[in-house]
Amino acid sequence: MPGPSLSDYLVSTPEPQPASGPVAPEHLQVRPSAGPLVTPVAVAPTDAGMARRNAGLTLIGAALATGAGAWFGGGFGAGAGLLLFGGMRNALRARSAWASSPPNLAEGTRSATLALFGLGVGGYFGYRAYTRNS
Repeated sequence: MPGPSLSDYLVSTPEPQPASGPVAPEHLQVRPSAGPLVTPVAVAPTDAGMARRNAGLTLIGAALATGAGAWFGGGFGAGAGLLLFGGMRNALRARSAWASSPPNLAEGTRSATLALFGLGVGGYFGYRAYTRNS
């Protein structure tokens, strides 16, 4: 069940009243929203500093996941670590896009598709690394 759309929060403005008389009370009313206000799970970066910080944390996380995978499983382990980390980040991004108000369905679907691909191929690489070391 989708949340309220942007049009549920917009109020049409009446034609301007002449300055001679008071404003009628029906023009001052705001119509109620269709449901509870849905807030996004993750807030998109609003400035360049926050975007750089998020990119830096992602780069460090990807490097750590790749290094841990390489340590435990060689080349297939490194690929598994990188792809599984990327799949997790894309899954979180898809969840954030779908939970935003209004939902960004195109971005959420694109991120979910990449997450499924990354988690699937990363899982296969992890399986190959496991069987190679067993």
